[in-house]
Amino acid sequence: QTVRDHEKDKPTFYNAGIGWSKDGKHVYATGGGNDQVYDYAVSGRRLSLRARWKSSVKAGAPTVPGSANGGIPASAPLAGDVAAFSRGLAVLPDGSAVIVTNEQGSSVAALSTKDGSVLWETQVGAVAAGGAYPGAVALSPEGARAFVTAQGLNAVITLDTVHGTVLGTTPVGDHPVAVAVTGGGSNVLVANANDDSLSVLDAAPPPPTRMAAAGCASTLAIEISDGFADSF
Repeated sequence: QTVRDHEKDKPTFYNAGIGWSKDGKHVYATGGGNDQVYDYAVSGRRLSLRARWKSSVKAGAPTVPGSANGGIPASAPLAGDVAAFSRGLAVLPDGSAVIVTNEQGSSVAALSTKDGSVLWETQVGAVAAGGAYPGAVALSPEGARAFVTAQGLNAVITLDTVHGTVLGTTPVGDHPVAVAVTGGGSNVLVANANDDSLSVLDAAPPPPTRMAAAGCASTLAIEISDGFADSF
């Protein structure tokens, strides 16, 4: 099955964020340009849209980049495009919430999987050119901490997933776009697109410290095999 439309006569958007509930009964996906998170119920091999939730309460006015940033007048918004731009997504281990990054709104939010309500939303940078641009997100194994790539800051921001408190910021490579946590939770790996590097962080709290960096040909995504050593 390929899902092409969410709801009749409404704009269809998808972005980079997707995640399964632990019980396998739900798939969650970010909508990007329409500030949505979609909850699909899984039955057999079929998906059906259960709900669509707004990823931010801090944004919502139609917007596009101004002429200085993209050559499109701010007075001419794209149809259906709004300010937050939901991107990365991770599901808490207990399934109670999804953690979502809002790239253009420069925030990270926790949405209840029961009704989509925003449990907390934390601003992590300015909403402007040169802002944080939070992108990918990964969780510690127990789900207590979220590691978010801040593309505009060349850093990883660590947040507490209960209250959304920022625990720290760790410098990485140029334009971090993907993040993953080793199975035991000892290390955080970060892919940096602009300098083709991979940063390895010590995940022990307080905020992770950078351990090493390695060059890569093209770094856009990370997958950790079961055999990856947690002591790098």
